[in-house]
Amino acid sequence: MPSPKVRPSTPLIRVRLVRQWLGLTQRGLAARLGCSQPAVAQIEAGTANPSPRVKARLIRLVVPRLGNLLFGLGEGESDSAHRKADTDDR
Repeated sequence: MPSPKVRPSTPLIRVRLVRQWLGLTQRGLAARLGCSQPAVAQIEAGTANPSPRVKARLIRLVVPRLGNLLFGLGEGESDSAHRKADTDDR
């Protein structure tokens, strides 16, 4: 029986896309997540699920960079000005 194909919208494929977006190798992502490179490869291949700890670390790695992606904030730049603007608009 052939193995089921993983659709690009599945969380496992998104891990690979996020890794590539961050410009990291599997080894580099593994170092930041506190797991092994083979574990990252297995997660991306769909043969393993990330642990809750790895999921939390991935979120903490990605979330600060979303400000830059969405709002053009620089590294280390706070979004407090954006929050203040939102408050002023109310």
